[in-house]
Amino acid sequence: LPGTHNAHSYKLRSMTSFGRNFTACQSLNVFSQLMAGARSLDLRLCNHENRLWCAHSHCITVTFTEILNQVLRFVKACPSEVIILRCKTEWDWRGK
Repeated sequence: LPGTHNAHSYKLRSMTSFGRNFTACQSLNVFSQLMAGARSLDLRLCNHENRLWCAHSHCITVTFTEILNQVLRFVKACPSEVIILRCKTEWDWRGK
């Protein structure tokens, strides 16, 4: 099944250009990744300011809601497709 690693890491917040070169795994947003053929998305989640965000290493990327909206947009455009979201925590933030 074609998929993308750190699918959310196309948009990074508060990173230096040096760090951005090592943290950005994707150049396309999730909708474009799906349109290009990805059907499995690797997502790393964290709690940031009481909201569910995606993160790569210690860099916040986009909200999980933004990812879900892009997936929903794709599924509406291509209703026969199945998308797998592989979600895991990026940091141990349970209890914080």
